[in-house]
Amino acid sequence: MGQNGRTTPRCNLARTLGAMLALGVTTVHAQDVATLDGTWEGSLTMVHGAGLRQQDSPPQTWRLVINGDTARAFILRGGKVEEIKPGKFRLPRDRSNAVMTAVDSGRDTDGEWIETEAFELLFKSPGDVLVTFAGAVNNVSEPLDKPTSKFMTLRTGEFHPAK
Repeated sequence: MGQNGRTTPRCNLARTLGAMLALGVTTVHAQDVATLDGTWEGSLTMVHGAGLRQQDSPPQTWRLVINGDTARAFILRGGKVEEIKPGKFRLPRDRSNAVMTAVDSGRDTDGEWIETEAFELLFKSPGDVLVTFAGAVNNVSEPLDKPTSKFMTLRTGEFHPAK
């Protein structure tokens, strides 16, 4: 107590710490930050908004394999597993957060294309990783008035350790 008979903040702190020790509460831990390394799988659902491709498509099931600074992405469709952009993904990361990015170009039956893909990863718990996917496609050979000439997509989901 203070000189005027009132409880001071210092006394309150001492009482609180004393109670914690008496109850066996000795430390308070921040969230554990674990590794993103492993094989994660989940579904990504399309987000709609200004500047994004408006054509709806069903959720996509993806598998992401992360090992140190190496990252691989696979899409699961029709019972088949197909690697996307083999050897192209880069993985800057810091503890619970990472960004898998790939930029490349090529040709297909529609002509020349340039594409960027990025997966933002946030470790939530040992069984959960939050994922946002963003893609930007420039189909150089298509006329500008065609909706697939240039478009962006955004998808979100929650991934879990693959079985």
